Order: sequence, then C-alpha cells, then structure tokens
Amino acid sequence: VRLRGDHSGELPSGGILPQSSILNSVGSPGSPTERSDYLAALAGSERAVYMVGGSSPTGGNYSEIWRYGLDSHSWEQIRFGAIPSVIPSQDIDNGTPMASVKAVAYDDQHHWLFVLDEHRADVPFLKNRIRLTRWNITGGDRNVLFDLPRIGRLDRIGLVVSEGGSVFLTGQLRGFLPGWIAYRLDVSASGALT
Repeated sequence: VRLRGDHSGELPSGGILPQSSILNSVGSPGSPTERSDYLAALAGSERAVYMVGGSSPTGGNYSEIWRYGLDSHSWEQIRFGAIPSVIPSQDIDNGTPMASVKAVAYDDQHHWLFVLDEHRADVPFLKNRIRLTRWNITGGDRNVLFDLPRIGRLDRIGLVVSEGGSVFLTGQLRGFLPGWIAYRLDVSASGALT
C-alpha cells in the first residue's frame, strides 16, 4: 500500500484502496492534521493502516499514531499512557515523546506496532539517541525495547516483522566499508529482547 503519490495499492485480501479516500480525510475533524515525512504500516488482519509521526508545515515533529480503517474510511488517534521500560537502565528517558520516525513495522499476529525513532539527547554535547518502542495496539500499553546513542553508521533504516514475530532491523552502512546489515530481534510477550 502506498500512502504517497496516487494513494492506491493492492491489499493482501485483494481489495483496492479508493484513489483519494485517505488524502481527502486528512485535516478534517477527527483526523490527523496536514503533515509530511510520516511513515505508515499496513495491518492486513485489521484492514487498517497506521500512520506514525511526521513533520508539521512549520517544521516540528508530530508524536502521534493514527489508525485509518480501510473499510470504515475513518481515522482514530491511538493514545497510550506512560512508557514503561523493560530495560533497567538510567539512560532511557521514557518521557521523551516520539521524534523523527525512521522506521515502522506491524506484527499482525500480536497486534504490535514497532516504531524506531531518533530523538535528541538531554545533554547538548551528547549524540542523538535511537529508540525502538513496541506499541501493543490491543493491550493499550507500550514499552521501550532499546534506547541507544546514535553513532551515525546506518542510513536508510528499515524494520520488518516475520510471520514468527521476529523483528528485523536493516540498514545501509556508510563510511569506509559501505554495505548492508541486518539484525534479528526476538521480542518476548513481556516486551523483552531475547
């Protein structure tokens, strides 16, 4: 499913998105405001598209998740409480809102939305941080799987979830030895990396 350009695409069930159904509802009451640079993930079993983050026309970042029902043609904002962490680390700032979203993936089996975002470090001389958060859409909770300093070695970052529930983080290496790298991340039901 493409949410840019002509806004058409084929769904796994064979249905076709109406040409302008998504764009026509953006900015209307009960729908997301106009934005660019958002990312989207298809939830085939729910027949929905999740729109994550984005940039406002004035340059700020939206820290929002919206769900678009492919059958209802309506938007719903997904809201969560505080971010509990399964990582016992003082380096994680669970109160930092989602910032520049780099990659998203949806796990149809567990109804988990994975969001990789980059946010600023609290201390000016420190590097930005990269964080992977698992959002439990049906359970209404979320947790940070990791929050690490961004070392800047990866460009073109991607996420994908396998049928078995493993999350694959891919990235294009830059620098002296350019190439591609992939990491397999297995996540337990409690949200811990295994």
